[in-house]
Amino acid sequence: MKLEKKLKTDPGNPANRYRLARALHLEGVNGDDDAAERALDILEELAVEEPRNPQVLAYLGSAKLLAAKRAFFPWSKNSLTDEGIVLLDQAVALAPDNLEIRFVRGISSYPLPTSFNRYKSACADFDVVAGRAEEAVLADKMDANLAAKTFYYHGLCLEENGRKKEARASWEKAAAIAPGSPFALLAGEKISNMD
Repeated sequence: MKLEKKLKTDPGNPANRYRLARALHLEGVNGDDDAAERALDILEELAVEEPRNPQVLAYLGSAKLLAAKRAFFPWSKNSLTDEGIVLLDQAVALAPDNLEIRFVRGISSYPLPTSFNRYKSACADFDVVAGRAEEAVLADKMDANLAAKTFYYHGLCLEENGRKKEARASWEKAAAIAPGSPFALLAGEKISNMD
């Protein structure tokens, strides 16, 4: 991993450590438990050094939710989930217009059990990001695959709230903005099932 080599040459650079932690976290989301644990460790260190850095707080919050998923004891699961939610909310409070932070909070909160009462917040985050995603992709400020994922989840929220026509429009945007991407294909399946 190139980031790890960079980190070895400049271990004190917080920006390099953040990029490494972010990359490791994404590997963790995809099922690599070792990467998830390494990301959590780095993000916890960075949060001590930069306690008001919204990106660090957002990814640390998400990493805590991922750790909760892997935790064995129920009290550990609840404690880590509560910590993660607080961190995600702090990140959004510090940078409410940051689309990546809003996406991280939405995608991390959406699958939580209803007892945590995060569904509306997640859907609101997807709504904010979806409202600006096309413009952000055109301005090269957002990856098209991330936009497709946003539109897919935004469509799920809309469908679950009985807004099927708007859900379809969101899935059509997912399919158009990143054709062939995994979430564009999922959106296409949702559209096919509506016909």
